Amino acid sequence: IIQALERRNDLINEVVKASRVLRGKSKMPDGIDESDLMPLTHAIEDAEKDTILDLGNEVQVRDGKRLLEEMEEQLKVQKEVADALKKDTHAAMYAVLGKVQKLGLQTRDADTLCQRVREFEALKAVADAINNRYRRQDILETIRTFKDDDEREKHLLRRIDQLYARDF
Repeated sequence: IIQALERRNDLINEVVKASRVLRGKSKMPDGIDESDLMPLTHAIEDAEKDTILDLGNEVQVRDGKRLLEEMEEQLKVQKEVADALKKDTHAAMYAVLGKVQKLGLQTRDADTLCQRVREFEALKAVADAINNRYRRQDILETIRTFKDDDEREKHLLRRIDQLYARDF
């Protein structure tokens, strides 16, 4: 019985140790790669292999499995981030941004992606402001050309409808 308890503790400790190491690596600037998952995968497999102890339902093993799933998702998102950075388009980066935020991804590439999205958003805001200014000037110039208030109002409403129809 003592040997079985020692074996149980050893297997659970391996899962816990591998989980801690993997969690730490996941927060490193370079992120994780496939090989970083192996120690935890093997520790979980070893714990589940032992049918006498039935460790598959232990809290630490379940937590290890959950962590493994999270890290597999992180690997997938890390690849998506790298692909989006290569494309260097707002749409590609913005599509991945939600996943980065949901996972709390803290890699160098994830930080770069977030910075690039902020830059794109700032540029878009400037472009929109310039575009809106030109639209207002266009509308004001059009208003000044009409002498009759009713004619001016009708034209203004038509022009506003045209402008908004182009946006959507």
